[in-house]
Amino acid sequence: MVSEASAADLVQADFATYSDGSLVGQNGWQQYQTQAVRPLTVASGTVSWAGGSVDNGQDAMLAFAQQIAQPTEGTTILWYDVQMRVTANAGTNPSYFAALNTLTSTTTTNNFQNARLVARSTDGGFQFGTRVNGQAGYPFAYGTGVLTYGTTYAVRQEIHMVAGNANDFINLYIGPDFDNLTLYATAAYS
Repeated sequence: MVSEASAADLVQADFATYSDGSLVGQNGWQQYQTQAVRPLTVASGTVSWAGGSVDNGQDAMLAFAQQIAQPTEGTTILWYDVQMRVTANAGTNPSYFAALNTLTSTTTTNNFQNARLVARSTDGGFQFGTRVNGQAGYPFAYGTGVLTYGTTYAVRQEIHMVAGNANDFINLYIGPDFDNLTLYATAAYS
């Protein structure tokens, strides 16, 4: 039996409409937990953050219009799109810089981040990678193509939430824009 598919934007942010300054406090963006050092800032329509530090910088969140639950049968697919420019050495074992969160509270510390997105340095450039979640069976999967620092890339995580346990996966697409994406990596349970 096949059911009809539907699509809806759960959240969208066009930083070109934001004022220069702190991201937190604009258009629904909230402080996530308590760390506020090296705040996320908006300048000329771009959000920037300082990477390369071993301590945790500020995290911000934007809530979905509705919660998305793991399906009891079939598959639910989410797309997470971002235009991204990495401007400096990403490190060889970096922490993720973007994720989807399973809870809606900004004060609960037991939240679990899924669909993690990361960049790591390699061979004079960098590679994007993704991971379904933090469980040991879901390692980061990186693309094999080396990307160029300072270039803006369209990055799409196509998140497949599949009914059952340990069978979700993410297809990571990279391209110059969202009309010209190429499959870059697939993260799955191993």
